[in-house]
Amino acid sequence: MIRRRRAPLAISAVAATLVFVAAACDTGDGTALRPAGPDQTASMVNPTTSTTVVGASAGAPGQGVGQDGLTLRAPWEDEADIPALYTCVPSGGKAGTGVSPGLEWTGVPAGTNNLALVVTDLSADGFVHWAVVGIPPTATGVAQGQAPAGGVAGRNGFGTVGYGGPCPPPGAAAHEYLFQLFALNRGLGYKAGFDAKSQLAAIETASSSAVSLVGRFGRPAAAAAGTTVKPAVTVTTAASRTPTPTQVTVKPGPSPT
Repeated sequence: MIRRRRAPLAISAVAATLVFVAAACDTGDGTALRPAGPDQTASMVNPTTSTTVVGASAGAPGQGVGQDGLTLRAPWEDEADIPALYTCVPSGGKAGTGVSPGLEWTGVPAGTNNLALVVTDLSADGFVHWAVVGIPPTATGVAQGQAPAGGVAGRNGFGTVGYGGPCPPPGAAAHEYLFQLFALNRGLGYKAGFDAKSQLAAIETASSSAVSLVGRFGRPAAAAAGTTVKPAVTVTTAASRTPTPTQVTVKPGPSPT
């Protein structure tokens, strides 16, 4: 499994500490989702591509500095919370969904053959959320919601090809997600849909430089079925102007897949 590297040949203590924590992504009913089989249909694929980030600088404050001056920038500070847009929250908690974040990088070493972008969950034994190899070394980033131009995307832990956002079980401790960019010294010859999890070690072995940053994300516990919630606001009528408190009953809905 690929570990986090903040400086040359250094392995992050975060990855070493959390890599064996048994948790994956949520199915919607509070249970852990195991990696999906290859026959499952994709729920989130990035069909469009980009070689540069369009207007992403203002919204990309976080930067990781890695080996040989290679840098990686994301729309959140390193070690800070990942915005919900890039997670499964907008889809109502449907595992495998989410908008991929815009990323920028600089300092690609001379002689780099291609780049690889890998996103894994440090809190779920390296569960793969995104893996793309074959990115041209001249690329400087990828726009939000797009896939790197020229890259070859692998099959993630949800069983889909492309990006699947963070989706930890509701109420669980926040998970830590590792975003890594590798400068590879040779091509790997992978085809679209390659099994990303089994190729992580090969990607790292082929790298001459790497950079990483971490984002955290957790979901609050879901409201219990049948819970009555009393809002702070009241409803009045024009005739009486008498405040009448309203009640909303939360009823269980269908569990997402």
